[in-house]
Amino acid sequence: MTSSERDRQHAHETAAAADLPRLVTVEEAAAALSVTPQTVYRRVEDGTIPAVRIGRAIRIDLDQALEQMRVEAGTRGAAGRSAAITRRPPAAREPQGAFARRARGLSEREPSTPGSSS
Repeated sequence: MTSSERDRQHAHETAAAADLPRLVTVEEAAAALSVTPQTVYRRVEDGTIPAVRIGRAIRIDLDQALEQMRVEAGTRGAAGRSAAITRRPPAAREPQGAFARRARGLSEREPSTPGSSS
């Protein structure tokens, strides 16, 4: 095989390799996506990150995973979380009991709020 034939074959193999997906391990995908491996496993399980199983091994198309994360980032709200995840904190409750009444300067028998009876 001549030098020019080798160069043509190498160019053809390189072009074919460029068309193949870049498959990486869960740990490599987690590092590239800035998440934990557990998050990657969970996202593979629920189908939000496309993956291929080869025996027991999981390989992830990194380009598709990055694109999926970009799409999701574009649909998030200003707070950086989806509306389904965001919850309001529970409302603060008034302290109850004898200690709270004493702290407010009320006697043990006096109601802590107007109109209520203890």
